Amino acid sequence: MSATREPLSPAAAGEGCPTCSRRFLTAAAAAEILGVSSATLYRQIRAGQFPAIAIGQRLIVPMKVLDLMEADAINTGGVIDAADYVVTRRGDSRSRE
Repeated sequence: MSATREPLSPAAAGEGCPTCSRRFLTAAAAAEILGVSSATLYRQIRAGQFPAIAIGQRLIVPMKVLDLMEADAINTGGVIDAADYVVTRRGDSRSRE
């Protein structure tokens, strides 16, 4: 017996998506597009496993990152790891070796 899935919201499906023409998304909007909970995305961002920009307490995700991840997943035909797209500044204690 297959489980039924709820249809994607217009934002998640990319249809008539007002946020999709933006250069930056809130973490909650990015999570909706990715089909994950905002709590999951916030957790990954704070763990340094998903790229985002911190402005004060606010976390935003560049739309370009989502586009690049999508293109790489399609072009490689495989699974990509979001953590591979995290770049830290030099001298940042969170820098990956």
